[in-house]
Amino acid sequence: MITEYVYSKNDLLSKPQKYQKTPFEGIEFLKVYKKSRLDLLEKENFEDFKLNDFFIDFKNLEWPNPKKFKLFDFLSVLLSQSNKDDQKIQFDRLLKKFEIKKKLYTEYNSEFKELSENFQNLKNYMLFGLLCIDHYEKNYSLKYLNTFLKINDILCSQVSKILEEDQNLFCYLITKEIEYIDKLCKGRGINI
Repeated sequence: MITEYVYSKNDLLSKPQKYQKTPFEGIEFLKVYKKSRLDLLEKENFEDFKLNDFFIDFKNLEWPNPKKFKLFDFLSVLLSQSNKDDQKIQFDRLLKKFEIKKKLYTEYNSEFKELSENFQNLKNYMLFGLLCIDHYEKNYSLKYLNTFLKINDILCSQVSKILEEDQNLFCYLITKEIEYIDKLCKGRGINI
């Protein structure tokens, strides 16, 4: 019997979870997973997060220097221009890089080679999570949902390090995750 959701228990920035060949452990696993997320939300005090308020900061942004850029700037521009075709191509390149290393570095070059050793900026993971939401809601590709779950596992493993100013965004991400998983389960006749 599964009693604990282990995928966000340890520090996933120091020791990334590979998720390879992980067997599905059934409905009991889904229930334990959901309970762990709900318990985390209950523990955190937060107000209703309004996503539109968050995007005000990103209007009229310019693409960062293509040879060397800070990930925060890059993600911010992607969020502000989410309807452009080029945005999806760039995001998919970064997503592929993340899936290999399970880390988001603060600086990259145009080929998405890391120019920094710093991967601790949790705001980058949150912005990346918002982009996963955006892409998932546009085409319902499980690739984006899968990456979103991994991002949230990382954030949950770092919950004590999330800045107070970012807690509403974090709670929004977890709430959206639960919403998506519930919807997928209900579509298959599973009630968690």
